[in-house]
Amino acid sequence: MRNWSVVRYGRLAAAGTVPPGAQPRPYVDALIATAETVFPPAGEAPGGVALGAPPSAGATAEEMECVLRWLDLPGVRLVEVDGTWTCPAHGAEGLREWIDKAYERHEPSHPRAGRPLR
Repeated sequence: MRNWSVVRYGRLAAAGTVPPGAQPRPYVDALIATAETVFPPAGEAPGGVALGAPPSAGATAEEMECVLRWLDLPGVRLVEVDGTWTCPAHGAEGLREWIDKAYERHEPSHPRAGRPLR
């Protein structure tokens, strides 16, 4: 048996198997056709429906991490990508300045001076 998965916007949308000796394409096509609908993280869905906020309206950060770990395993192959497959190299790096400011020491007269924010 070979295992197949459909991932949409970081979310596991479907999973299935292909019997030994069978041609995989019909099974893959059926799996794609019956997979869960997951909307893109930002913008509009077909029909003008407003979508959720980034990073993803379809998957939690934990689920995306699980999918990325799975994609990194030996023997896992990407069969088809619709659009662009991306994985931000810097992640939350854009927030570094904001985070650094939050952890700067307060003025000595401040009652929380020197204590880290939680």
